[in-house]
Amino acid sequence: MVNLDPTRKLAIISHMNEDHADACLLYAKHFAAKQQATSAELIDISMSQIILRIEGEELTVDFPRVAQGVDDIRSVLVEMVKQAKGGYEHL
Repeated sequence: MVNLDPTRKLAIISHMNEDHADACLLYAKHFAAKQQATSAELIDISMSQIILRIEGEELTVDFPRVAQGVDDIRSVLVEMVKQAKGGYEHL
């Protein structure tokens, strides 16, 4: 399995929190069952999961599939947004 380089990992985390906070909130609501959450922060990521901080609580969300490489992580995250939006169209 491909390990995620620490520099790349930090870049992904920063990008998601700064540019895609709405996606992180969707992940929290849909995949972590925190429908009442008002914010969520991505604090860790691997090839198979993300860890979110949701109102002070850290929760692990498994990817629907393991990313096949570092460049595939984006595809997995986009797939998850699409899946989550199916249940939360108002966001």
